[in-house]
Amino acid sequence: MVSSGTISYLATNRPSYYYQGNTITVTARLTNNIPAPYSNSVVRYVLYRDPDNSNTPTTGELFLMGNGETAIFDGTVFSHLTNLVDVFALSTVTDQFSIANANIGSENTGTWKVYAEWITSCGGSVANSSGMNVTFTVIAACTPTAVVNPIFIRKAGGQYLVTWSAVSDPCMSGYVLLGSDVPNPPAWDSSLLVAAVPGVFRLGDLTRKYHKVLVQSIDGSYGPQ
Repeated sequence: MVSSGTISYLATNRPSYYYQGNTITVTARLTNNIPAPYSNSVVRYVLYRDPDNSNTPTTGELFLMGNGETAIFDGTVFSHLTNLVDVFALSTVTDQFSIANANIGSENTGTWKVYAEWITSCGGSVANSSGMNVTFTVIAACTPTAVVNPIFIRKAGGQYLVTWSAVSDPCMSGYVLLGSDVPNPPAWDSSLLVAAVPGVFRLGDLTRKYHKVLVQSIDGSYGPQ
């Protein structure tokens, strides 16, 4: 028997997060398996600790609210609600939300879970994620080990482009640019830190002779130099 609808995908944007200050993004896909639409439906999300390993948030468990603070779950307040979701017949819709500056607390490190429930406009349940066991890890510290090498600098359109091949590291939140006037200095100048599109820094001018790109951790530390 084909179910009327499913949550066909549910995941966070990273496998782990520092216990404070990170942005957690959750993406879900809702698949309608019937030849009729779901109009004005609702998706409830809960990011929570699951000490009873039930894969469903239970009253009394710790959860993350939409403002980034933790609270005790009572079944009436959720991490996020997406309202007025229309899923046409035999189609799939992607839903996404973020919780900025999550202040989970160093005492709450470890495994957290993501629960989603898709509800009709009349309040009936279409599907939930209890069978998916979607998790992420909250950590107290995380030091990257990936090395960015080599980097390339070229001038184009009146500005310098610093480019490199992307690396993968479970602790990574982005990249930082360091500079120096001498090779292999005892300390690199970090004043060149700028926001980066993955794989490229765009600079109006280069004020140092030597540069390197490092991986920046989700806890603010840097990878190996």
